[in-house]
This record gives sequence, C-alpha cells and structure tokens, in this order.
Amino acid sequence: MNTFKNIIFYLFLLVGNFSFCQISQGGFPPSSLFNINKSAIQTIEIQKPDLSQTILEDELSDKKGEAYRMGILLLVNKNISNSGTWTILSNGDKIWQLRIKAKGALATSLYFSRFYLPKGAQLFLYNDDKSQIIGAFTASNNSKSGLFSTELIEGDAINIEYFQPNFTKDSVKIEISEINYAYRGVSFINKWKYGFGSSGNCEVNVNCSDGDNWQQVKAGVVRINVKVGGSSKWCTGSVVNNTLQDFKPYLLSADHCESGASVSDINQWVFYFNYEAPSCINPSNEGNLASKSMTGAVKISDGGNGGNSGSDFLLLLLNQEIPQDYNPYFLGWDRTEDSSLSGVTIHHPAGDIKKISTYTTPLATSYWVDFSLLSHWRVQWQATSNGYGVTEGGSSGAPVFNSDKRVVGTLTGGDSDCNNLIASDYYGKFSWHWDKNGGSSIEHLKEWLDPIGSNPLYLEPTTYKKVDFNANNTKAKVGETIDFYDKSVGNFNEFNWTFENGSPSSSTNKNPKGITYSKPGYFDVELKVISPDTSYNLIKNNYIHIWDDVNIFVNEQTHKLCIDLNNNSFEKFSVSIFNLMGKEVATYNFSTIQEKLLTINIDNFTNGVYLIRIITEAGIYDGKVLINF
Repeated sequence: MNTFKNIIFYLFLLVGNFSFCQISQGGFPPSSLFNINKSAIQTIEIQKPDLSQTILEDELSDKKGEAYRMGILLLVNKNISNSGTWTILSNGDKIWQLRIKAKGALATSLYFSRFYLPKGAQLFLYNDDKSQIIGAFTASNNSKSGLFSTELIEGDAINIEYFQPNFTKDSVKIEISEINYAYRGVSFINKWKYGFGSSGNCEVNVNCSDGDNWQQVKAGVVRINVKVGGSSKWCTGSVVNNTLQDFKPYLLSADHCESGASVSDINQWVFYFNYEAPSCINPSNEGNLASKSMTGAVKISDGGNGGNSGSDFLLLLLNQEIPQDYNPYFLGWDRTEDSSLSGVTIHHPAGDIKKISTYTTPLATSYWVDFSLLSHWRVQWQATSNGYGVTEGGSSGAPVFNSDKRVVGTLTGGDSDCNNLIASDYYGKFSWHWDKNGGSSIEHLKEWLDPIGSNPLYLEPTTYKKVDFNANNTKAKVGETIDFYDKSVGNFNEFNWTFENGSPSSSTNKNPKGITYSKPGYFDVELKVISPDTSYNLIKNNYIHIWDDVNIFVNEQTHKLCIDLNNNSFEKFSVSIFNLMGKEVATYNFSTIQEKLLTINIDNFTNGVYLIRIITEAGIYDGKVLINF
C-alpha cells in the first residue's frame, strides 16, 4: 500500500502540464498504474439535443445583454450502485469508473444530487486523452447540502474515476443528476466562434497596459458558471470586503443572473478565480491559464427584480473560505451618490478570459426600465491604445469602479458591443443596493457588509491576511527546546509572541527558537502580528503539552503499584506490566488523568521484578519495580 502511495505521489510530480482546479488535492487517476481494460468500462451515451430553438433564444438574449447561456442541462440520473465498472485490486483497494459521452458537446461538466466521499477516498474526472484532469476530490469536498458540481472539461466525453482504499468503512454516495452540455462559450470548435477567445475582437485583456493600475483589483473579479433550472450560463461577480474585515467570502453580482435559480442550483454554481491571459496578447489556445475554482454558495440578499424595480444586485456567501493560494482580494466599495470622472469595469464577456473596459466620461445617474427609479449609473466606454472595451453577455454582474478603485455598481445590461461601441451600459448603483430596494435585510447590502453598524460611506479594499503559527513539537519533556514558526499571510513587520510558563515568556522574533518549559502542563501560545494598517492576534489554547518523568514505586503495606504523576496531566494513559521474560502480565487503560497519585492493585502478583511501560499522548516512560510482599 505504501508503494502504491509513493507511485501516486511520483506521478503527481510529473504532471505539471495538466489542469488541477477547484479546491482539490491534486494527484493522478490511480487506474493509470494498472492494466484496466478501457473497453470494459461502461459508457453511457446522452442523446444529442436539438439546439435550433435554443440558438434563436440566445440571439435575442445576447442582444439584450442578459446572462450568457452557454449550456443546457441533460438528465443522467446514474449512481455508483447502478452504473459504472468496478475493479478490485490485489490488495483490496477498489476503483470505480464510468464514462459519459454527450455527442457534439464542446465541453461537459457534472451536477451531483448526492455527493459524499469517505475519508481516504479520491474522485477524479478527466477527458479521454487526459489533457485535462480535475481532482482529487476528497472528503474535504463534502458539504451539508450533499450537492456538488464540477468545472467544465473540454470535449464531449467525461470520465469519472473513484478510488476507495481497502480500509474504508464508510459508504460512498455518488449520484449524477445532470450533465452540462456546453454548446458555446467554451472553445473555438465548430462553425460557431464561441468560447475561450469568443468575446468581441474589440475587447481588451486585463493584463494590457489599460490594467496596469488595476492589478490588485482584478484579483477580486471572478467568472461564474450559473446553473438555473435546465440552463447553464456565464456571469461575472466580485469578492467584496465588509466592515469586520474578517475575509468572509461575500460575492456580489446581478439579481438577473440568479432569476429562477433554486437553493440547490446556487449550491452547484462554480466560481472561477484568476481566469485571465498572462499578457496583453490573446493566447492561441486555453492551455494552462491560471484558473482555480470553487463550488457552491448560498444567497444572502438580492433586490431590484432584475433591474425592473430597482438596482438588480445579488449577494452570495461562498460555501467555503477562499483558499490562500487563490490570492483573494476583497474589493472596497463606495455607497455615495458621487459620480466618478473615470474608471473601469473588469469582466468576463461571453465567459471569456478576464477583460477590462475604460470610461473617461463621468458616470451619469439614470433609469433602467422603470422610469421612476434613478437606480443605475449610465456608462459610455472609451477607446484606448489597446482596443475599445465594451460589455457582452457574460459580463452581467461585473463591478464598475470609480477612480478610487472602489466598486460603485454592478452591470445590469445595455446595448454596447463591438458593433455598437458608443452605446451605453447600465450599472445598478451600489448606493441603491445598500438599502433602497426594499425594507428588509434580504433586500439590502447594508446589514451584511456593515455588520459592526458603523455606516461608512465607503470601505477600502484589503488583501487576504491571516495570523497563524506552528511549532516543531507541541508535546515535549520538561527542559526540551521548542521552536516556533510564523505562518501568517500578509505584509506583517512586527511579531509579538507570548509563551505561557515558557522561558523566555515572550519574543519579538518572527520565528523564535529554543523556548523551554520548567514544569509539566498544557500551555497557551499567543502571536500578535502587525502591519502598517492593521493587526491580528491568535491564541492557541493548551497548544503546548509539557510532561516530565513519572515516579513508580510499590507500597508494600497497601499492596499497590503507585505512580506519582509529578504534576503531569494526561488525556490518554495506559500502564502495561511485563515479567522479566517479556510476557505481558496486565494492562490498564485510563481516560483523562489529573490525579497526583495513581494506584493499581497488585495483591495477586507473585514476588519478583517487573517492567512497567507507561504510554501517554506525550511520550513513553519505562520503569522497573520489585514486588516482595
């Protein structure tokens, strides 16, 4: 089994050209190590849908600048019990495989109505030539809802592979309800020029010179694969800061993106971070563009009925914290009615790589549909040396920024495109989102983005910061040295450590070493980190467990084996008694031990020398006693 794990790890090191996205553990499908007959693996073929009416609907929708539909959902309703092929390996490990083919699809993704992986199990998904692999998904991807979905995999066939080690006792639940049949918005394939690189040729990549002053800000903008009933769409959203600045993963988009979406649908939305070209030039193919994704969210508030009766906003809370290696940026916002003379929008038109559009004409207060509500900003775009950025379907929900780099609105729609450069677009005002769409907190941003009630007119952005630390040893004997290491994320320049009962008891070093403790017990460690603009502190209670040798002796009067705990405190404590031949005579297990003196009745033991072994969570102590009653 260890050899198998080493091979898997080695293969993982070799597959740097493959794409590992979503919150996953990496790795390589285990079936690659074994001679499994591919032709024996069950394939389920999904009938190709008639897209003629769908395409006509899309043409009308795209002209209105609505959420960009790129796929339709087809029923699968297969699970691990009634479909697929099992292979049992020689050591008892198991592999389950299923191939689903949706003929003609440019790409596919899966929606799971039941999803639960036991600890130790792994799930991979990949296309036929394994040029794109996602996973390993593990028990860390289980959610309370029991739902799950995956990002798109190129091609019309998707392979599902589940690996279960022989020690697994828990039951796996894998039930695939639907497959996303992506017919546009994913690649250059077929006669339609849709997908990666599919936005209009006037659009400007975010890493052109237009984006030079927006490099931090761009990290807060994400592409959203929206599931609404039987459709799959592209929208844009932004990660926003709140007054607690606790990095709660709030995401702001447009209400019309979720129109008709159920709670279960939103739990299966996929959010793509950092999906952008590395330079100003459009890549010839998607390749390994830096893109990481997350699955699932819950709706917190919305308002404006798609812009028909308000400002058309949607506030979501992602199901998980955004991983540190995604380099999340929590955008600032401005809820004043002040116009901005210049700024940009950053967006994913047609679900394409991240683009930037520039305005130099002041934002103007405007109507959207209801001519009695001045709930929107009207924006007109400006040509730059790199192109003439506008918006398209898929840009819906994108933030528009003022000259202070704060979000002041989210895109509802408009008439601009690469064939109509001077047309206007309309962004629901952040000030209207704040508290004007209705009388309830589920129609506002205010209660969620200002949990401390300070009612600020604006809030600055912040990079992800976190205080954390570890030690090279958290269980040590009295007098042994312990080294501590700062693991904080952020630009911190001061470090203040406090070591309860440690020597020294404090330090201002980033990584203090050689801390000792003179008595046993459980002790707290605190670290406070300071940056030019803020500070954070973390206390790990009972983080360090110090123990000392115990004293073992026999009380001949009471016929007891006595263990003086020497002020130690243990959660696990076992005593094994052996004769001089090494044969175990007796074993005693105890739960939490905090007594000063522990006694064991040895009245029935014969006289002689006995070896005593004491095992605790802190360490092992061996001793010897003479029984002579």
